[in-house]
Amino acid sequence: MSVPQKTFSIPRSHARSHSWARRQWGALRKRWLRLRYGDAEFVVEYFGARFACRLADGVGKGVALNTYDHRQLSLMLEEARREKPDLFLDIGANFGLYACILARNGAVAHAIAFEPDRRNEAQLRANIARNGLDEIVAVEPLALGPQTGEARLAEGPASNRGASRLVDGEDDEASYTVPVRRLDDLVALTGARILAKIDVEGREAGVLAGMERLLRENRCFLQIEAFSDSHVAILEACGYMRLGAIANDQFWSRRD
Repeated sequence: MSVPQKTFSIPRSHARSHSWARRQWGALRKRWLRLRYGDAEFVVEYFGARFACRLADGVGKGVALNTYDHRQLSLMLEEARREKPDLFLDIGANFGLYACILARNGAVAHAIAFEPDRRNEAQLRANIARNGLDEIVAVEPLALGPQTGEARLAEGPASNRGASRLVDGEDDEASYTVPVRRLDDLVALTGARILAKIDVEGREAGVLAGMERLLRENRCFLQIEAFSDSHVAILEACGYMRLGAIANDQFWSRRD
């Protein structure tokens, strides 16, 4: 099934800036951070929230340089402030970038962060505490999928801790077994407004298959990192339409 045509253009405020001055500033800041911290962990502020980062990690470096997912985060903040969702779901939370920023800015009152990687979970909990969000952001140390069970998880490299992924069978890269749950079995909301970010390294269709009831019975606004169209049929069947995209992140909402 083909992807629906865009129904709106991403606001100009989210357009990518490639100005010479911006690139030079980023290069100078990176050099300064490298000289000051080397490979050590340090804390930076991004969109009003504080995060522990390392320059060796691609996401951490992007946060330290104030560039990582900047347009996506700006759009999600705008949507949350406009719609005032009852719940934010950070699916594939890594160290909690989205959950902490949305909660710290008062854009969401309740959030659940799902992260099966043990290293990322520890950093996620630390960042939640660092921002004083323990009463707002709950952590579920598990993976989401189409059915309840277990799966093998291969940890991402030090250069990209967010690349941890579920693997099939006895993959040599698999590090340990993690629980897998259906989101429909964990969240029982009906008639609610839900904001969600899904970044699960190619397992988007499985996550969506396990949350079809939630999609049908609530008004969801979704940001989905997707490198294929495997998720499109599920979303269309649940009454959703694609609004547009920023880089590899697609945005979907209910048609009605």
